[in-house]
Amino acid sequence: MYRLSFIAGILIILATIIACTPEESSQQDQENKPEARSNKESTRDATTSSSTEQATKPSPSVGEAVDVGDLSIRVFDVRAETTVDFISDRAASPEVRESSGEYVAVDYVAENTSGAPVILETEATIEDSQGSSYPLDETIDVRSGGETAAAELGPAEKRASTMFFEVPGGTTPTQLNLENSGEQVKIDLTGNSRSEIPSDDYLYVYHAYFNQRAYKEIYEMLDPATTQGITLGVWLMYFESVWGQWYLSLEALTPISSTPSEASYQMDRTFYGTDDSITTNSVVQEMFKDGDEWKLILRDDQANDILAAQAPETTGPEITSPETTLAEPSPAPGPDPDPDPDPDPNAPIPNDPSLPSGGIDCSTSPSNIPVVPGSDGDGDDDGVACEE
Repeated sequence: MYRLSFIAGILIILATIIACTPEESSQQDQENKPEARSNKESTRDATTSSSTEQATKPSPSVGEAVDVGDLSIRVFDVRAETTVDFISDRAASPEVRESSGEYVAVDYVAENTSGAPVILETEATIEDSQGSSYPLDETIDVRSGGETAAAELGPAEKRASTMFFEVPGGTTPTQLNLENSGEQVKIDLTGNSRSEIPSDDYLYVYHAYFNQRAYKEIYEMLDPATTQGITLGVWLMYFESVWGQWYLSLEALTPISSTPSEASYQMDRTFYGTDDSITTNSVVQEMFKDGDEWKLILRDDQANDILAAQAPETTGPEITSPETTLAEPSPAPGPDPDPDPDPDPNAPIPNDPSLPSGGIDCSTSPSNIPVVPGSDGDGDDDGVACEE
């Protein structure tokens, strides 16, 4: 009897040990695998970190180049215009678009990053600070060029252009959405990375502006120290007199020298006249970096041509009969297609031209009247009264 009880007790103890062994073994195995536990936690942390980084990665901003499809797009500037004047290509007549609100103009430089010709064509919308979206106005086409196909870019070729979006007045654009070849990008229009814009992009935009009548924007790209007394009013008067008479195409841009603060380029250009004339022109353009932006140095011959064209007439036929005989008007100045290669450094610069001053009522006068700086209606002393 005693032996049977002893045997039964041993069996109960063995059963208890066998029942507990799997659980204890499992716990011990987990405790003996710190590396596996660490790897699992590391993978989870890496996934969380990657998701957070992707969600918080900032969008490219104005001045940064971004790849979309076969193109690299760099937004150069964002402007507001109530009226858009433009010439689409060398065979076209000037066109105008007026808005009941305003246009947001997004200037950009596109580069073909593929090994084959591509069409400069993108789908685009902009968004404002309220989340509203506005489509690209495709009736304003300023992508064309000279001898090349209207909107085709060869491998590594660049071209400047502008996208126009009609929006309500006072709209603040915050984001540009681009799509090309099935790829999409978003560009932050409130960010500023203009220090990244290379000097040659300024020259592409500079020439594109002439065909958009963006003369004030061109003037602001110049080095003030080399304008030699040419006020904004004089500048506008000169170029307004030739608006619509020719189309300017930048055919080639060849770097001559370049440092982080200075650059010079050989520019080959073509002027296509409305009279079917074609004038080629090759000049050297020097530039320097002023803060975050590049400035174009205005050549002496250019300054002299502009000032001479605006100088008042000093001679003319006198009145010889009761009929009033006035001096014949001087012809409109040309676009300076062939500057003097050896200008006389001692040649005197004509005095500033006589401009209207005083008595200007902006409520009845047209906009952007060239005047003597500080005249009535010229509140910022820049030589232009009744500015839009």
